[in-house]
Amino acid sequence: MKRKEEIKNIASKHILDSIFNFIEDNNFKDKLFLYSKKLQKKFDIKLIGLKENYLKKIHFDLDKYLFVELYLFYKDFLSIEYDKFLIEKKIDKKKLENIIYDIFDNKEIKDIDKEDVYKIDDSEKYINFESPLFKILSKTKNFGKIFTIFISQKIIDEYKLKKKYKTLFDKLNNFNIKYSLILILIK
Repeated sequence: MKRKEEIKNIASKHILDSIFNFIEDNNFKDKLFLYSKKLQKKFDIKLIGLKENYLKKIHFDLDKYLFVELYLFYKDFLSIEYDKFLIEKKIDKKKLENIIYDIFDNKEIKDIDKEDVYKIDDSEKYINFESPLFKILSKTKNFGKIFTIFISQKIIDEYKLKKKYKTLFDKLNNFNIKYSLILILIK
């Protein structure tokens, strides 16, 4: 008798969860369904946890490549640091950026109370236009819920970036990318 994939015959997510409760590895379900989009959809499995664990395993600190304080800023600082990390860890840039995109595009974010404009959620982060991950993250559906675009007049003037920033905002607007907060530091 030929055995078929018996897991496909399980109709209930509840039954599947009960089965996985007996397995000690918390990521076993994610690993099992990693390559089966059909089963991920059927059992409503999101692989964000597995991807976030991968980033922890390689010691990837996302914040380090999003934003740099004014006193540390110099042109291409974030890109140089990011490239150093990729070379040091021997990681494929495209693969890493796909993982980052998937995490932020599928993350469930609580909406901030619209009446309290100054309330900042723990998940919000500053991001510079100079971030090597800006382009990828700006395409995620949660970009406006998580990131605050940080702009410094001093940096714009010192590095003559006015035209570049205008072009970047034009691109964001042309692609209907939603950004909710912009922090502008004017001297």
